[in-house]
Amino acid sequence: MHKLFSDSNLTKLLSMAETDFRTASELPMDADLDEAGYWFKDNKFHLNDNFTITNDGITWLFNPYEVASYAQGTIELSVSK
Repeated sequence: MHKLFSDSNLTKLLSMAETDFRTASELPMDADLDEAGYWFKDNKFHLNDNFTITNDGITWLFNPYEVASYAQGTIELSVSK
């Protein structure tokens, strides 16, 4: 993604995506991701390279076992413009 966005825009996008992820997951911003059952490296939210860009925004797909248990299935995260 670094080739698509400048560092400052990537930082803003990551912040927006984490906020949307936590809202959709009903997790407060200060909640520990690991304790909530998510497996982000170093317990820090990140985006993967599995995304699509549309006129409405960007959507990421996290496959089962990528950031959570298989029981949670594929996690879809959309950030609108």
